[in-house]
Parts: sequence; structure tokens; C-alpha cells
Amino acid sequence: MTLGLSTIKCVAIASSTKSLYSKGFVDAAHRKTMWEHSMTVAVASGAFARLARVQLREEAFLAGLLHDVGKTILSMKNPKEYEELLRKADSDDIDCCVLEQAAFGFDHGEIGAAFTRHWNLPDSLGQLIHWHHAPKELEDQQLERLLACVCLGNAFAHERSCAIGGRDSVLEAEAHAQAVLKLKDETLADLREQVDELVSEDGNLMMGMF
Repeated sequence: MTLGLSTIKCVAIASSTKSLYSKGFVDAAHRKTMWEHSMTVAVASGAFARLARVQLREEAFLAGLLHDVGKTILSMKNPKEYEELLRKADSDDIDCCVLEQAAFGFDHGEIGAAFTRHWNLPDSLGQLIHWHHAPKELEDQQLERLLACVCLGNAFAHERSCAIGGRDSVLEAEAHAQAVLKLKDETLADLREQVDELVSEDGNLMMGMF
């Protein structure tokens, strides 16, 4: 485990990520949805980390922000094909990961992890991005609770309909995260309400900044 990112670095990466998202996705509506999804997951992941008393809240925010960056890269490399993939995922309610594996032989989590290596970001951040749809596959147990917060943040965004495609793997990851953090159903429901308030406040602020 090698995380340890400052707030300043998080803000700098957020700014660069916004620039990257502006270059991806043929459909402007998809571009807007993906950026809003990433920001929502970022703020929600950080909020879950704080409320569940998981250390490294800034890292949870950054992993949430970058968790779907692989989709942007796939869109930039295969614009027409990936646009059709997103439309199919949305219309047929299919997980993007399933369609990506069928079309390319890998998914956006794997591409996102490779992206962090290219940017010389910590390997641990790459692991959080790689396994956000399959947290049971994570090998570094020190990152388990942090990944759980990202999975909860991702599920939160999907529940808000701020996402593209189906959410079968998202719900499975959420259930695993709940078990990892040892949250009872009523506790998780209470956390979601608190996160909803924080996302409404902080999310609007972050959207205004970027």
C-alpha cells in the first residue's frame, strides 16, 4: 500500500481529468453524464470514507474520480465503436464491463489501471480503479476498506440514475463493500442519507470549480 496523496495533488488531478473527459465521447450527453457520474462517485466515496471512519479520505475521492477513466480512453481510441457500446449498455440495461470484454477482451477497469501507471500514480490507486466492479479480486487487503467506499460511491451514483448502463456488478460490489465495512442494512441506509446531503452540497461546489 503506497497511497498518500495531498489535497493539492487531488485538485490538480481533478482538473486534468476534466480536460481528459472533454476529449472523450462522441455524444455530448454521454460526455456530460460521465463527468457528472465521476464527480458524484468521487464526492460520495470520500463521504463514505469519512462517515465509516476509513482512513485516506482524499484517496477515496481520487479513486472515485478516476474509477471510470478507462471509459474515456476507450472512447478516445475507438470513438464510434465505443459510442455504440454505451448506447447498447443503456438501452438494454447491460453492464459496460460485459460489453467491453466481448468487444475488446478487457474492460475499463483494466485500462484505467494502466492509465495510472502512465501518469506515474501509485500502484495502489490503480488497484482501486481496476477492481471497483470486482472487489473480491483485490489482493492487497490493506486497500479493502478503501475500495469498499469507492464501490459504495459508485452504487450511490447508479441509484441516483447518474450513470450509463446496467448495474448488476455494481450491486454485487456494493453488497461486498457492505460486508467488508460490517454495515447493517439500517446503518447503510442512514449513511446513504448523510452522503446524499454531502453530495448535494460538495458536489455542486466541485462542479462549479471544474
